[in-house]
Amino acid sequence: MAKIVLPAGEGGQFPVIDEGVYKLKISGPKLAYARGTGAPTVECFLEVMEGKEKGTRLYHQYSLQKQALWKLKMDMRALGLLDPSTYPEGQEIELEDEDIVAMLDEAEGYGSIFTDMYQGSPRSKLATPGFLTAEQFKRRAPKPVVKPAVKRELPTAQEPF
Repeated sequence: MAKIVLPAGEGGQFPVIDEGVYKLKISGPKLAYARGTGAPTVECFLEVMEGKEKGTRLYHQYSLQKQALWKLKMDMRALGLLDPSTYPEGQEIELEDEDIVAMLDEAEGYGSIFTDMYQGSPRSKLATPGFLTAEQFKRRAPKPVVKPAVKRELPTAQEPF
């Protein structure tokens, strides 16, 4: 017999982090099948590598259905996993599903995270496009600079005449 520990709280519990661009590492990719449709997928976690959210793991899934492969291909290119000299732009690429999993494992890059609602609960998710190319990362809008408030001295009360 195995002891089962039920999590605290009700409903799905998903990590929620501030929206923005984070350095992420793909960990534990594996072939799986979507629960509802049985469609082939690659399930993985995206681990935040820097900042106050370092160590937070977000669940992510890539569909391996034909109509959704463009997203996987775009992220693999942004992560530098599809070298243009080997896999030229604009051409079809044929890879084994196990090779895709192996290529994704431990890949690192900068990804855009947003908050989504899933079954009434918020969760942080990789945006589309998800991972940024080095050029996109350099071009992204700079964070606003917040200047400290200037301390002004108030005039002192003057003596009456």
